[in-house]
Amino acid sequence: MTSTANRLLESAKTLSPAERAEIAEELVLTMHASDVDDTTRHVALRAAIDVAVHSADAGEGIHIPAEGTREFVRDLGREATRLVDSRTA
Repeated sequence: MTSTANRLLESAKTLSPAERAEIAEELVLTMHASDVDDTTRHVALRAAIDVAVHSADAGEGIHIPAEGTREFVRDLGREATRLVDSRTA
C-alpha cells in the first residue's frame, strides 16, 4: 500500500462506523470501472470487508434474527441496485 493510501486508511479509521461503511460502499462501486484491474478491485473489496469485520469484532455490528435474514439480504440487494442506478443515470 502506498504511503498516501495508508494515510487515507488511517484517517478513515477515525470515522464513525456509518461513515466508514459509506466510504467503503463508494469505493466498491468504483470497482466496476473498466479502467480498474482485477487486483486493484480485489484489494479495495478486501479493504471494505476488513472494515466491516473490524466493526463487527468491536461489537458495532447489527443483530439480525435468523427469521429476518432473507429479507435483510433482499433489502441490501435492493439498496445496492438503487445506488448503482442512481450513479449511472
